[in-house]
Amino acid sequence: MKRAHKTLRAKVRKIIRPAYPTQPEKAEISIDEADDLYREIRIENRLMDEKGKEARLKQGAEVEVQIEAIRKPQEASVDSQGALRTLPTGSGPCRVRGSREWKGGNRESPAATA
Repeated sequence: MKRAHKTLRAKVRKIIRPAYPTQPEKAEISIDEADDLYREIRIENRLMDEKGKEARLKQGAEVEVQIEAIRKPQEASVDSQGALRTLPTGSGPCRVRGSREWKGGNRESPAATA
């Protein structure tokens, strides 16, 4: 079965040198189609090419970022003993379903605090 995915255009904005020699070099990537506050991501600048050799990104390089769904989203519910259970769903975001009434005290239900 083919996974749901989306490919986004991006550009390497800068290469960040490590503050200490034991830390990895980072590449800051700007995703063109992302919201302004979430546009940049930073990853370790250590990649593998198709032949298995180590490669590095360079400042200004045009890249693609691929987002891929790993599995179906799940819904959460609370069973009669108060345990959180997840159930597979067909589509849509994860969400909390149902609530459990608490006996005694002024506690909120788990769904209200989620």
